[in-house]
Amino acid sequence: MKKRRYALFSALTLLMFLVTPLMVNGAQTPGPIYGPFYLPDFGTNPGSEHYYQIVTTDYQELTWSQAVEAAENIPPYKPHPLGPTYYPHLVTITSEEEWGFIQGIMPQNGNWYWLGATDKKVEGTWTWITGEEFSLPTPPWLAGEPNNTEKVEHYLEGQYEGWNDNNIDGRASGYIVEYERPASIPTLSGWG
Repeated sequence: MKKRRYALFSALTLLMFLVTPLMVNGAQTPGPIYGPFYLPDFGTNPGSEHYYQIVTTDYQELTWSQAVEAAENIPPYKPHPLGPTYYPHLVTITSEEEWGFIQGIMPQNGNWYWLGATDKKVEGTWTWITGEEFSLPTPPWLAGEPNNTEKVEHYLEGQYEGWNDNNIDGRASGYIVEYERPASIPTLSGWG
């Protein structure tokens, strides 16, 4: 009887953890975690699988810096108790295949989501917050983007149709989290 109560308590605790929204400038609603997605340059090598999660906010009031911080503070993801742990950060998109995978899980409702790149240090030179190379041969910029309106748009946001540069005070409906298991996780705070 004790074991049953403990198992029920454990299951309820886990369920509460999974469904309790994160709080950063309003309620956030994390969606399901999708994956694994195997990056093409690594094949199915252990450690190459990535998981993704769309997190939406209630009032489109999340800035890029807040999204970076919120993604950093999401608990790591462990798909199997005996398996590896995957650590979260704002999504970095390093291949056409990865962008296609992300488009496949993105709502097609015109809402914007923060992505993990900036050109704040050098205008026109975009960098991923993880240090990965910004190497897409043809990034899916929307027509006329990036345009650095008023010379203050240095932060990447995306929607199903493509990408846009926005300013530090810009607002988005949410952000996209990528979970991976790199050798070390850099601290992302301080960007923006």
